Amino acid sequence: MRLRIRNTFKNRENATLEEKANILAYNIWQISLAGAKNLHQEDYFFDSDTQRVNVIREYLVFMVHVADRMVFEKLNEVDRTTFVNVLAQYTANQIQRNIIGEMILGLPKEPRV
Repeated sequence: MRLRIRNTFKNRENATLEEKANILAYNIWQISLAGAKNLHQEDYFFDSDTQRVNVIREYLVFMVHVADRMVFEKLNEVDRTTFVNVLAQYTANQIQRNIIGEMILGLPKEPRV
């Protein structure tokens, strides 16, 4: 299965922690979706859309935890806290925007302004 991930920066040296967290959140989202799709292709049966959302959410939480472990020794405590909080926030926004509001549960889309 092919994944669409972002792995380049226009100006890597000047990228802020928030920008890096945003890009990583997008990549984590793509990996989580691919994981759920892979389970489906391997004949894992989801009882409901809620169960599918929960599986994707578990992928997301696990990967945010892994990202935290990876930056533990590379960032000071303040930067690490900022990075992980922003990453978790962007990840939560991804699941809210893409799963709960639009794709899986079939709720009406909010009008875009």
